[in-house]
Amino acid sequence: MSSVGRCASCPPTDPRHQVRVAAWERAQGVWEDEVMDSLERAEHAYQAAMFAGETDGAAEALRDLGGNGPEYDLARGKLRHCANIAERRQDTEELACFERAETAFATMRSHAPCSSGP
Repeated sequence: MSSVGRCASCPPTDPRHQVRVAAWERAQGVWEDEVMDSLERAEHAYQAAMFAGETDGAAEALRDLGGNGPEYDLARGKLRHCANIAERRQDTEELACFERAETAFATMRSHAPCSSGP
């Protein structure tokens, strides 16, 4: 837990407290010197949006989310889901992101070497 941002609206024992503090720190630029890849930024933005109602970072994280692969499709779907909830709309691309991620993860799982020995 950070001492930089104190959340006056909830006690530190509230599970949403750390997410609110992280969202506050992000807004204040506390994270600027930290190195985070686009997937980490997307996950932080998703958690801030879903659990603390801080939706400002979700759109930016979605724009900055580069790369291909199931983990990126999953992150895109989660961020689109946040935006759709906030804007009370439906977006067919949200479901498409989740479906691409599911298909790719299933393919990876089916091609994984068997972990059981002789």
